[in-house]
Amino acid sequence: MRTYAAANGNDWHVGDRIDVDVTVSVKSDVQYVAVEDPLPAGLEYQPNQYESGDGWSGLQFFDDRVVFFTDRIWASTPLHLHYTLRATTAGTFTAPATSAYAMYGPPLTATGAQAHIAIR
Repeated sequence: MRTYAAANGNDWHVGDRIDVDVTVSVKSDVQYVAVEDPLPAGLEYQPNQYESGDGWSGLQFFDDRVVFFTDRIWASTPLHLHYTLRATTAGTFTAPATSAYAMYGPPLTATGAQAHIAIR
């Protein structure tokens, strides 16, 4: 599950800071998982990423996505990830769905829902 939040609610403007929260829940314990969160056009990541949640072991920012790596996700404890974006371009954009997949072992993949955003 992914949520976007800004200080002024859903009325986003160029220059606004957008907080992104991603929660990954699993039915059984999973090891070595990558969580990819595609960035919608019109938003760029902020270089000072001091808050990223807990339980992750690696993090990479690309022009089009953020990728978190974790050694394990426990069925009893969802993984919470947090990062910040900045609205840079006015328009209506689609945020492709977040996906999580096991990097080793049996092929396990999960996909969230896409989102639509508007920036003025």
